[in-house]
Amino acid sequence: MNKPCSMKRLFCLLLVLGIVFQPLNGLKLIQSSAKDKEPTITVTRCSTGIATVKVGSTYKLGVKAGKAKINYKSSKKKIASVSKKGEVKALKTGVSIITITAKLGKKTAKKKISVKVISKNKYVKVKRSRHQ
Repeated sequence: MNKPCSMKRLFCLLLVLGIVFQPLNGLKLIQSSAKDKEPTITVTRCSTGIATVKVGSTYKLGVKAGKAKINYKSSKKKIASVSKKGEVKALKTGVSIITITAKLGKKTAKKKISVKVISKNKYVKVKRSRHQ
């Protein structure tokens, strides 16, 4: 009678150990796959991909990329400059493309946003002619 009881205990012990160490092994697999995952960029403030800004004003790009490191670059720095924090400053009228790069480990993702800079004055002043 003692032998079947000890077999049951041994079986229960092995079953418990298998259940306890199973999640730890799975956790390591999840962590290693997270490093290999490509980062995703989400722009929260500019859903259309085109931002319109007046000369002299600033525009904060709302960008989320999880744990990835984010970099910004302007195609035409004389029209619109961008800071390390994603603040676009409109310098003169024109169109500039802001490239957002997210890097996570060896993987990178890129997204482009067009910034259209318009003049401060919404309306154009027209001079009256003398011949009216």
